[in-house]
Amino acid sequence: MNQQMPTTRVFAPTSVICAWLLFAACVAWAAAPPAVPAGRIAFDEPGFNFGVMDQQTEATHVFTLRNTGAGPLRILQVFPGCSCAATELDSSDIPPGGSARLMVTFYSGNFNGAVHKTMTVQSSDPARPMATLELRADVQPVFIFTPAVLDLGPIERGQTATREVTMSDAKGRPFAIKSISSSLTNLTATAAAPGRDGSTHRLKVALAPQSRTGPLVGNVEVTTDRKVAGKPILLVIGSVVGPVRVTPTAIFLGLVGPGETFPPKKLTVQNTGPKPVEIKAVDPGDPVLKAMVTTNAPGREFTVELTTRRAPAPGWMRRTLHIFTSDSDAPLEVSLSGIVRKNTEAGAK
Repeated sequence: MNQQMPTTRVFAPTSVICAWLLFAACVAWAAAPPAVPAGRIAFDEPGFNFGVMDQQTEATHVFTLRNTGAGPLRILQVFPGCSCAATELDSSDIPPGGSARLMVTFYSGNFNGAVHKTMTVQSSDPARPMATLELRADVQPVFIFTPAVLDLGPIERGQTATREVTMSDAKGRPFAIKSISSSLTNLTATAAAPGRDGSTHRLKVALAPQSRTGPLVGNVEVTTDRKVAGKPILLVIGSVVGPVRVTPTAIFLGLVGPGETFPPKKLTVQNTGPKPVEIKAVDPGDPVLKAMVTTNAPGREFTVELTTRRAPAPGWMRRTLHIFTSDSDAPLEVSLSGIVRKNTEAGAK
């Protein structure tokens, strides 16, 4: 008959267990790094209104940045939000309870009317890493161009283009034109005799024949006898076209989610000139995109199909597609744009 041996169980005293638990908690507390106090960004004012300003003038304002937190605050970067503003910070590191001065210079340029811009201050504040300041102004023109922007439209290659604009004093005061200059060597402007009261002048703007095709952007700058901070500037735009043209000249690729590709897009290249042409190359402007050329009528018409090789990165995509032909050294240009959402949930809301 087998006898079963009794089982012996050993229990640790409760006091020993509590001691070990207390010791482990102390070790864990000692190993964990202490929490570092964070800085907190604050502004004395949410923004500034520069008030009424003339065009081509500038004004400055100083913002006070304060650290209301218990830890140090570091200003990482200041984004003016517009090329019309410049910033200067006297200190990037602000101790607790300290402050820094941010000087903002606003340039009115050719703005006309109410101006509202947002400036962003990036800091180490974990609760408010991107703080904003509002900039406002009411810009009044000293001189008025009619039209405000001179659009020459499509101009046949090798042809001249002549347009007329008027330049007037905004308050009807007489002035004299001393000189006129242009940012383009092939673009000139001359002034005719002023009106009866001398407050309005006619300008004759001329574009010389061009051998290259493509977009045209230039400025006409006028010097007057008026003592102003800047010179009146007239923006001139247009495009020089040849017998070979592409349609459309701008394509929206689409709005897709992350990991998705843009749907295929097509554009047409047509030749209306007497000589046949060929497409030498097509550069989509991004390795993500692929262009395939199909000949519809040899030397006369082609189709370019644009597809996506792989999923593009999230965000805005802005590119320029270039089509090189035997017609001209200058390529045909097509503006491309598309949007890839960062997540599907954001796009569904």
